[in-house]
Amino acid sequence: MPCSLPIPTWRGSWLAAAGLAAVLLARGQVIEAEALAHRALAADAQRHRVWHILALALERQGRLGEALAAAERAAQLAPAEDAYPALVARLAAESSGK
Repeated sequence: MPCSLPIPTWRGSWLAAAGLAAVLLARGQVIEAEALAHRALAADAQRHRVWHILALALERQGRLGEALAAAERAAQLAPAEDAYPALVARLAAESSGK
């Protein structure tokens, strides 16, 4: 079900959308989390944590190729973040069937 929650349209709204996406992801509402992650990225596509949330939401839906691309973007934006290379490697292995 698409998320119909109102998210402010001002530039800083990525934070509200990302926070809610993280909560929804933790609750297992992955489709709604994905939708809000996309909204957050539309406001500011340079937020590595939002790309990470999107990667996890896509992975939980079995959309491994898309999840890998999102994880790779998170890793590009924050090369010092230790968790992202492991996520990229895991998704690459899963998406190739290894």
